[in-house]
Amino acid sequence: MISQAGLVAVVLCYVGILFVIAQLAERSARSGKSWTYHSTIYSLGLAVYCTTWTYYGSVGKAANEGMLWVTIYLGPTLAMMLAPIVLRRIIRIKARHKVTSIADFISARYRKSQAVAALVTVMLLVGIIPYLALQLKAVTGTFALITRANGAGAGGIISPIVIVLMFGFTVIFGIRRLDPTERHPGMMVSLAVESLVKLVAFLAAGVLVTLTVFGGYGGFVERLGQALPRPILFLGRGSGATLLTWGTYLLLATSAFMFLPRQFHVAVVENSDEKQLRTAAWLSPLYMLLINIFVLPIALGGLLSAPPGSSPDQFVLSLPMLGGHPVLSIFVFVGGFSAAIGMIMVETMTMATMVSNHLFLPLIEASQVLWGLRRQLLYSRWVAAALLIFASYLFEVKVGRSVMLVSMGMLSFAAVTQFLPAMFGGLYWKEATRTGALIGLFSGFLMWTYTLFMPTFVRSQWLPGSLLTHGPFGISGLRPEALFGLEGIPNLAHGTFWSLLFNSVGYILGSLLSRASVEERRIAEEFLGSVTSTVVDDDSGELPLSEKTDALEKILQRYFATHIAKDMVRAALQSLKLTDKQTISVVDLAELHRVVESQLAGAVGAAAAHDA
Repeated sequence: MISQAGLVAVVLCYVGILFVIAQLAERSARSGKSWTYHSTIYSLGLAVYCTTWTYYGSVGKAANEGMLWVTIYLGPTLAMMLAPIVLRRIIRIKARHKVTSIADFISARYRKSQAVAALVTVMLLVGIIPYLALQLKAVTGTFALITRANGAGAGGIISPIVIVLMFGFTVIFGIRRLDPTERHPGMMVSLAVESLVKLVAFLAAGVLVTLTVFGGYGGFVERLGQALPRPILFLGRGSGATLLTWGTYLLLATSAFMFLPRQFHVAVVENSDEKQLRTAAWLSPLYMLLINIFVLPIALGGLLSAPPGSSPDQFVLSLPMLGGHPVLSIFVFVGGFSAAIGMIMVETMTMATMVSNHLFLPLIEASQVLWGLRRQLLYSRWVAAALLIFASYLFEVKVGRSVMLVSMGMLSFAAVTQFLPAMFGGLYWKEATRTGALIGLFSGFLMWTYTLFMPTFVRSQWLPGSLLTHGPFGISGLRPEALFGLEGIPNLAHGTFWSLLFNSVGYILGSLLSRASVEERRIAEEFLGSVTSTVVDDDSGELPLSEKTDALEKILQRYFATHIAKDMVRAALQSLKLTDKQTISVVDLAELHRVVESQLAGAVGAAAAHDA
């Protein structure tokens, strides 16, 4: 049996190694060395998609529902096939507008609307906090298993340690400066290392189970042809409901790989060169294949050899322990810890940025009494990060083993899928408007809450069961899982269908019935890629440069110290080669405003920068 103190020491040593690696990467990047921005590191960073839900949950899914787990990884593969068409365009738009998050990206398309950005942020908060709690729960649960401690005692030891480590790692390598669009080489290199650790640990567990339980891969294949302890549902044996579930999972996984806050940040915000997509296009699918190649052998091995009552979600760890391999068991635990630490770090950083830019900052701007806090945005992100991690801890403690927690993975995927109409409509439909985006997002979010999120509260006995059986006020047509009489289909497919339908219809009708402003049309043309360059013949009208730069510095001084504001304006003038001029044209002034707004957007988001 492994002692709790010993395992905590191992965790601390591992995190210390990650700190050292990240620090070396930061120093290397400052010295101008390019290896920290290598496409392989970028591609491995995308594997932050594989959380503890992948590391432990895929085996549990396979043991209980057969091959359905495969769709969770076919989705990212499909997403990378679309990368040259979709992701490349998003990256180019990000570079021009200095986008900081997915909320910022969507708002930038729709007239840089703070309302759109705030709505997206709230939608993500509802879905992501329980998802963060799921990572903490997996760490505490496996800690209890490997140390043979009771769940409460283990959680009492490891949870505070994990919380402190997550917050420290997030602040030092994610929220150290106000501008979140800067590259984070330390964070990206540490993510790459974590991805390798969890992959190697999972493969090692898979090889051990395959050799000890089946005598090799040939024995596993032979065992598949025999009677199985539980049905392993392959696609060809499934019913219509099974096929519908497969399609729903595939759609949600594809959307999640692109639109989860951590995925968008790593894939888009951290991208330093479009050429990185070439490597990611084959390396990311290869990673997904490798980390799943032993899922079925471990699942079947656990069903055959694990003691009755063992949790399939813990087969990855429990089977090496049952085989008497303590060193491998510790390594497997560290792999699962890697899966958790990477996800929590990036997700917390991106959510803290969105909360400060799109919820906290608008409140400050609305009240003159609070204007002095505009220079404290960096600290507000630290507070937001701490609150997010602490909220996830409280959620994990209060909810425990309820159905809501274990099913939150797909609920979070369904939540971010609500961005599909606004994202793709914004990229490919010129007539899309801010009004349409607001109506569509709000309608989809309400339907997601009603048909998918609320039923989990009912099953957790936080709401009366009559809501599901009889509907609100006894109206059977309003039952959340059989809305408008649509019955006989899986709950996840049912909720996804209605939420996306209301979302899409609201988005289209709202856009068609509203009129886009001139600015909105200009932004739409830029997003659609129809604008290359604009030639203005009238270059007359000379304006005093010093007067305009003073006005820009005053705007920047709301958020930055005076010397930083002056440096930002000076950098903008240098980039436009206007430093030595006394007067500038209207066209030059417009370009100067655009560059300064872009600089400010990197700190407070495109919406707030535009309003400033």
